Amino acid sequence: MINILPFFIPISVVKVKNWKDKKTKLEKCLSDTRKIDTSDEFIITDYHDFKGDKINASEIFKDELTEFCKNINASSFTIKKSWIEDQEKNMYHCTHNHGAIGFSAVCYLNFDPNVHRSVKFVSPFNNWQDGVHMDWCPEDEGIKVEESTIIFFPSLLHHYTFTNTSDKRRTIASFNFTLC
Repeated sequence: MINILPFFIPISVVKVKNWKDKKTKLEKCLSDTRKIDTSDEFIITDYHDFKGDKINASEIFKDELTEFCKNINASSFTIKKSWIEDQEKNMYHCTHNHGAIGFSAVCYLNFDPNVHRSVKFVSPFNNWQDGVHMDWCPEDEGIKVEESTIIFFPSLLHHYTFTNTSDKRRTIASFNFTLC
């Protein structure tokens, strides 16, 4: 008998190395984001205001990106766009994807696991046994998400955030990248 898994979705959850130093660099970008009046009722972000690697993700997350590349047999990466996103009380990010451009990552900058939830991914196909729609969230699998957690995933994978019901901000640094 040959068992095969023809459909595979690579998602990696990693703890960021040297978090204190990297968080300081990211917080500088965060203060710039909060000066921009692009908020709506759902999120505060500088996504539309900058092009390229605004947060210098290629340098800040070099170790984590290099490790991710090794795990999926890629030799290198190129950051296409990076940004910061803030969610105050009652904000959320509805279901979306980043296009068929390669991979994306989300790093939790301000995140309290006692009151916040991480990203939830929507399966591109239904359960093969019963046809039911499938979602996946790291916490549902017992994976601890906290500040310094970074999640890598295919950019075309639909995902969303739960409503922030806390008075504490939930903040992420995010970026899209391609592999060689």
